Amino acid sequence: MVIFVYGEDRFRVQEKVHQLRDHFCRKFPFAIENVVELYEAPHPASFAGVVRTGGLFAKERFVLCKEMVCDLSVEHAKISEGLSHDTIVVFEDAGETKDIEGTAFFQALTGKEGVFAYPFRPMTEAVFSRWARERIAAQGGVIEEAALRELILRTAQDTWRLDTEIKKLIAYAEGGTITVDYVVLLVASSFNDRLFDFLDTMSGPNKQKAVNLLANQRNVGSSDGELFSLCVRQVRLLLCTKDLLEKRPVLSQAELTRELGIHPFVAGKLSRQARNFSRARLLTLHDKAFSLDQETKQGRKDFGLALEEMLVWFTEAPGVPVPSAI
Repeated sequence: MVIFVYGEDRFRVQEKVHQLRDHFCRKFPFAIENVVELYEAPHPASFAGVVRTGGLFAKERFVLCKEMVCDLSVEHAKISEGLSHDTIVVFEDAGETKDIEGTAFFQALTGKEGVFAYPFRPMTEAVFSRWARERIAAQGGVIEEAALRELILRTAQDTWRLDTEIKKLIAYAEGGTITVDYVVLLVASSFNDRLFDFLDTMSGPNKQKAVNLLANQRNVGSSDGELFSLCVRQVRLLLCTKDLLEKRPVLSQAELTRELGIHPFVAGKLSRQARNFSRARLLTLHDKAFSLDQETKQGRKDFGLALEEMLVWFTEAPGVPVPSAI
């Protein structure tokens, strides 16, 4: 039996591998000594010796091959075909799903009898929320809907961290319901919430809210230079997102995550924000941002003024022309 466990979500990849290994050890307690781990691609002859050789005291064998799918050949695939039912070979790889599925090794085995694949791609916001709720319930916990949203926001859809925080919250609740207050008290944000709110608001028409959040950022010590750089990056990301959405209207959050190399949580936000702008307006904003960026680098304008001009341009109503740079 050959099992591929792979994908960008390293936590779920490793969790699945642990489940497979634990199941093997429980089912075949006398074969625990036959659990073998490989950490680099072996020569085909050596590979055959590992996967086709039975154990000394038990015939069952569990071979875990870690992070090597992209380095294995069609010859390795031929060796992996038709293995005894007593041998389980698991290929664990926390890499890009498309890269793994595109390898000659994977292609040579996929669809064959006795070959199974478990891909773990980045989850969309809705899927992640459902996964988190089910995980809490499986551990005997109950959580308010608002508390779940706050937990997901604070962990930024990081499955490793979310799992740890869930255990902490369930223990703290002592059988009761996990509330928003519990989440705020126990779960530190993995990013500056107000900074993210500021960038989010900058991409909308609410000028007064953006002004207030800018003041908040300055009060907590964020420099104008840092905020300006983040705003320029936001323009570029929005334009890239808009281009991708126009070419592929049904672009998923996972695909946008891979294309832009950003976190799934940010990808979901960008996808919604980009729909509020026309491509022409984003191109104009991009030109203005580039002009301001050059002026600050040449010392002709300070970051504070440049940032405030960016705020005005961003939050103008869609039908209002973007003012010219001075």
